[in-house]
Amino acid sequence: MKKYVWMAMIAGIGGLLYYAKPVDKGGQVDPYFESLNSSIKEAGIERPIVVIDLDALDNNIQEVKNSLNDRLRIITKSLPSIELLTYIMRKTGSQKLMVFHAPFMIELIRSLPADVTTNLDILPGKPIPIAEVRHLYSELNAAERQKLNSVQWLVNDIETIEDYLAFAKQQNLNLRINIEIDVGLHRGGAKDLNQLSDMLAILKQNSQWLSLSGLMGYDGHVIHVPSLSFNHKEKVFTEFNYMLYKYADFKEKAENNYTDLQNRKLTFNGGGSLTYSLYSYSKDKPVNDVSTGSAFLFPSSFQVFTLEKHKPASFIASPVLKKFEYFTMPFQDLISNFTDLVEAWDPNARKSYYVYGGGWPAQIVYPHSVEINTLTASTPNENLLPNQSLYHSSENENLSVGDYVFFWPKQGDAIIQFEDLYLVRNGKLLKEGGLPSVWKTFKRKL
Repeated sequence: MKKYVWMAMIAGIGGLLYYAKPVDKGGQVDPYFESLNSSIKEAGIERPIVVIDLDALDNNIQEVKNSLNDRLRIITKSLPSIELLTYIMRKTGSQKLMVFHAPFMIELIRSLPADVTTNLDILPGKPIPIAEVRHLYSELNAAERQKLNSVQWLVNDIETIEDYLAFAKQQNLNLRINIEIDVGLHRGGAKDLNQLSDMLAILKQNSQWLSLSGLMGYDGHVIHVPSLSFNHKEKVFTEFNYMLYKYADFKEKAENNYTDLQNRKLTFNGGGSLTYSLYSYSKDKPVNDVSTGSAFLFPSSFQVFTLEKHKPASFIASPVLKKFEYFTMPFQDLISNFTDLVEAWDPNARKSYYVYGGGWPAQIVYPHSVEINTLTASTPNENLLPNQSLYHSSENENLSVGDYVFFWPKQGDAIIQFEDLYLVRNGKLLKEGGLPSVWKTFKRKL
């Protein structure tokens, strides 16, 4: 009997090892990335760059327009480039922006073209500390300060309202105030109708200085509702509808108790890139203003069912500096036959490369068998200016020095680490006057 038990255990372990053993991913040619690799090399570029695929971007813009139409508010932190934002604003017709960083607000006010700012409407994505607001007003000239009239200053509690009230009195201003409400994320804002009433009362008592412009309820929790894989969509829709129900209560409280507000066009903002498409089912009730940003570039951490029609529109491309026809890494000689063992176990570790840079929070997408050496790699964002990073691939991978490895950023705002964004159409770099067409990222960084 013991003999059969041991045989079963050995068979089970063998089966586990068989299924755990990596599959050779080498030799899979992707015409898109091969074309892009050739195009970058022909341009004489030999450093890491970001490419923006305008065909994919156009697809994603159309998906957003199909869902939101005139309810769209563009999140700028995920699209940190004046030219990129201008392109999207012109394609969508939206001049409503969400800004998360006060210095970016200055750059937007100064640099956006006139044709996309005739009806500019800026809503901060978080309460801007009053010291930063004061700095904004002091840094901008008189004409630029006029554009701050387009800002709906977000407040999350009575203390923040009082800060803005004191500033408005000091500067003799009437500030537009948008109140943050908690619709389930529990990240701040009015928790219930009583708290909202208290905040609205301060606005009514100080209408010479502060005026209500709307409410903002971020739904970032909805897509992460606890669920099992088979009922995730159902759970998300249930949580989304419950969130809308709570939002509607806040909106009704504001409108019914303050009837003078009903004649104004108020902003009832919600959404986010992971949930914006759900609002196509709710029309404008109660949310009439929906924010999204990353959905335009579709980073790799946004692979959820709500964005299933979106396409990756940004990649980091980095050239190979060194190549070895075998597995190599520091201290491999300390273990006898270590290289042979690694190559026998993992067919995707039979060649080695040092790639220019690395450390980006991104997913390797091409060549398919390329994988980073996890023992020598820095964790993402730990080393943003690395010298060179060690990668491995299958022996069937046709990757040489000077070829490019392509990464799919996890977040849209990862592109701010680069100065230039190279534009792509039909899998090739766009050129203007014989040179690659580029957009610039924000001059001001974090």
